[in-house]
Amino acid sequence: MDVSSLFSPAAVAARLRAGSKKHLLTSLADIAARAYGIDAAQALAAVQEREKLG
Repeated sequence: MDVSSLFSPAAVAARLRAGSKKHLLTSLADIAARAYGIDAAQALAAVQEREKLG
């Protein structure tokens, strides 16, 4: 499987820095929102729900 077929180049943040897990997840949700045209708040909520599962 070619990983490049899974992600838009706009969804890649090679030098993303985050001071906390919360900041990291928020940044990733913002990147996903811009790259895929989705709502950042909904993306963040979905990731946070997944994080609760462990």
